[in-house]
Amino acid sequence: MDLALLILSALLPVALLLAAGRALLPWLGPPPQGPGAGLAAVPLGLLLFWLGALGLTTFGLPWNAWTLLGPPLLLALAGLLLRRNIPTKAPEQAAVSSSLTGTSNRSGAPVPLGLLDVLSLLALGLHALASVKLWATNPDFVYHWGIKARHGLRVGELDLTYLGAGAFAPPHGDYPPLLPALFTAVGSLHGLLGGDPLDPRPWLLLSPLCLALVVLALRASTTVAGSSPFVVRGGTAAAALLLAGFATRHRLAGGPDLLLAAALSLGVLGLLRRQRGFSTGPGVPPLTLLTAALAAMTKTEGIAVALVLALLSAAYLHRSPSAPAEGSTPRSGTAKQLGAAAWRGLAVLGAALLTLLPWLLLARHHELFDPTLNAGGPPRLDHLPELLPAAGRALLHPHWHGAAVLLLLAALGALAIPKARLPALAALGHVALLLGAYLTARYEVELWVASSFPRLLVQAIPTAALAAALALDHWLASSPKAPSPERSRLGEAEAQS
Repeated sequence: MDLALLILSALLPVALLLAAGRALLPWLGPPPQGPGAGLAAVPLGLLLFWLGALGLTTFGLPWNAWTLLGPPLLLALAGLLLRRNIPTKAPEQAAVSSSLTGTSNRSGAPVPLGLLDVLSLLALGLHALASVKLWATNPDFVYHWGIKARHGLRVGELDLTYLGAGAFAPPHGDYPPLLPALFTAVGSLHGLLGGDPLDPRPWLLLSPLCLALVVLALRASTTVAGSSPFVVRGGTAAAALLLAGFATRHRLAGGPDLLLAAALSLGVLGLLRRQRGFSTGPGVPPLTLLTAALAAMTKTEGIAVALVLALLSAAYLHRSPSAPAEGSTPRSGTAKQLGAAAWRGLAVLGAALLTLLPWLLLARHHELFDPTLNAGGPPRLDHLPELLPAAGRALLHPHWHGAAVLLLLAALGALAIPKARLPALAALGHVALLLGAYLTARYEVELWVASSFPRLLVQAIPTAALAAALALDHWLASSPKAPSPERSRLGEAEAQS
């Protein structure tokens, strides 16, 4: 009974936010089609939750299950009531079948569940068990993410005075409070259902849910790219086992890193869907815009995720080729393409910054920024002699079992394969931005890298695994088929004759 209550307290808020996002998703454009079509409801629901939580804080209203989850519930109901007035015509997808190889398992059609998918479910279940047993609790959850939520439950609000209380405040009071708000909603609901609202176990169950979102994004991405069923199932299962093992052994439950990994994976999925013809339109796919916003409201490193998605959106989203207009010149066409690319990149960055801006203003007003933190100085190239060896040691951290190095090398090699290039650039670009952030250190570069970089790698490793899976699928599809024994015997007979 206690376990069922814990699971219900964690799942009910997530299901409510998912329903709110799903109800309002048709307002963003034509109904999405194909694998991963409904995943945009997750960042949209979280965005609604974020805006509601910030609104409560701005106007000094309390944080509890009713105030935090009530507005998404009302929006979900309103969206369902008004949904009949929304056009339901699906986007044209004629380009999907024509632009791919033509075989059934290469058409981007959904791949049914198989035995290898059981391994993915097993990995998620094991991480959920470790989370609810408090075996995988992130130290940062103990020191600041969880403390903020616990204090919020006790006083009934996000106490900005407490966050800015200097030595008496938890560290990183300037971090966006999305996670504390989610923990507060889960804890308050747990109390309404008869449990202890301060029990951290249902809060920590959000970690395997974030991991499940990563797994769903990877499976949808390999399917959209037209990979074989073996690569779709096997690649997803291998990534799920690796990520669940690292998240448990390195104790990521209660931290933001798996949510950031999901944001990058979902953003790449949105771009892949546009590339493969599953979504249409001249602008950035809503899924990519929403995940850039989700990354920004999760943690500081989310800006790096948004920047990567902005660069990829600028470089990889193109309109369908058409005949040049009368009087146009190649130079004017190039200028228009560059202008459109710049607008796409700015749209992604704008979505992230506009989402984060209200919190930045609140944090500045209440003096939550800590000037003594290690990060934030001007970039210094003289940190490189310390940074590069420390990063190499972090890549070889025993909790990764060498997989981080292998997958990043595979992503580097995947740059030569067109279908795998986009996720490879996303993974390598995010790692490069993370390493660049260490150049702003004021002191102790080596210690900072050793204590954080192995954990931050989990944000990019899923996308690197996707690039490796697509590269493997390309190799399997292009390798010559082994001749059957009957065909070999016929060939030998023809040679002898």
